[in-house]
Amino acid sequence: MSNASSPNGVAAEQSSAMTVVPSHQSTLESYRKGLEPMSIEAAFRTSEVLALTKMCGITSTADALARIMTGRELGLTAMQSIRGVYMIEGKPSLDASLMMGLCMQHPDCEKFEFIETNDKRATLLIKRRGRSEQRITWTIEDAQRAGLIKPKGAWEKNPTQMLRARCKSDGARLEFADVCFGLMSREEASDASGYVEAPTAQTQVTVIEARSMATDHDGAERVLLERIVNAKSGDDKKAIREDIARFKASGELPSPWVDRVIAAYTVRWPVKAPAKADDAPAATPTQDAPAEAAPAKMRQPGDEG
Repeated sequence: MSNASSPNGVAAEQSSAMTVVPSHQSTLESYRKGLEPMSIEAAFRTSEVLALTKMCGITSTADALARIMTGRELGLTAMQSIRGVYMIEGKPSLDASLMMGLCMQHPDCEKFEFIETNDKRATLLIKRRGRSEQRITWTIEDAQRAGLIKPKGAWEKNPTQMLRARCKSDGARLEFADVCFGLMSREEASDASGYVEAPTAQTQVTVIEARSMATDHDGAERVLLERIVNAKSGDDKKAIREDIARFKASGELPSPWVDRVIAAYTVRWPVKAPAKADDAPAATPTQDAPAEAAPAKMRQPGDEG
């Protein structure tokens, strides 16, 4: 009897078919992971692209990379990290909603929900399996005593959201310290430092820094591209133009790297073509400025008279 007709053969065939045909969920997971940087080099490349977009207030390649590395420790994808992780005064912090989401995904989370929320008071109930239920409450009076309410600040503009954010972060650290590892929420870090929002200030790169990266063509190109994007004045433009010319003449930044930089420079500052002489309007004689008389024709040898 062949294996195909035996119970073991059928089981083997079914098992083989199950391994060949992926489930819908596994296909989505494979696609999701396929977009993730799987090495420090890939993460750095991803950070370079994200830094140029200024997405979510990213200030530099280093800022983006720090967010991705912090998020990776928490099990987040690169884009989740960019959206939910912030670097405030050199310290990583998490958006309060991200902290809540991480807790709700935990297998031991039985309850993480608000029972009261308005511009005066917010109350959150949290229940972790095997522990008693906890109630977290923040009021506007608590914020006033802590000196958090400032003119035209976030607490004055959005008190309901800020009260909820404090409940989320306090509850996450209280019952799920193993999930958030004691990190502060972005809202807490902002209150503590006076930080309002991730700045979009230009990345300052000196000529010396650019030269030190010249042996790394990709790095030198990246520096020059960032300077082109962030240039604010005519002096910035002049300095960039001089550095490009210097690198090109010395061969420190060969083609195609220098070609891409020149193309980016031209896109940022298009070269205006000079007007052609044929296109210039003809001068019209006026009474104040009479037209000059045409010079008399000189006699040539052989002419009569």
